[in-house]
Amino acid sequence: GFVTERIAAGSEEVYAEALERMEREVLVRVLRHTGGNQLQAAKVLGITRGSLRTKIRALGITINREVWSDD
Repeated sequence: GFVTERIAAGSEEVYAEALERMEREVLVRVLRHTGGNQLQAAKVLGITRGSLRTKIRALGITINREVWSDD
């Protein structure tokens, strides 16, 4: 559905938009699974904690007691 919607909207960045959406979904789900623990989430994701923190900031994900996304 997402790709079809973006094509219909005339997007010329469907690939980048789809990757960002997928990345946000994966990060939010893993962070929720780890209760917001970034070190554990990074291990599950197979990336460094620093890379995870960079992605969290870039995607506008907020970690409090619960994990939220601007989306």
